[in-house]
Amino acid sequence: MPKLVKKSEKATLVIEMPKEMWEQLRWLSFNTKVSMSEICRKGIEKTLKENLKKFPTPPA
Repeated sequence: MPKLVKKSEKATLVIEMPKEMWEQLRWLSFNTKVSMSEICRKGIEKTLKENLKKFPTPPA
């Protein structure tokens, strides 16, 4: 289960994923010169944009 640790205006999300997925993410990060965290962040932002249309008011 992901953990959310608040640090002032930023928060850290720790996730678990299958080793194969982690290796693919690492390979993509290395070849594109984009950090693993940035790749994950962009995916999360995309998912939020798509799904917040259904639920326009995020929980407090």
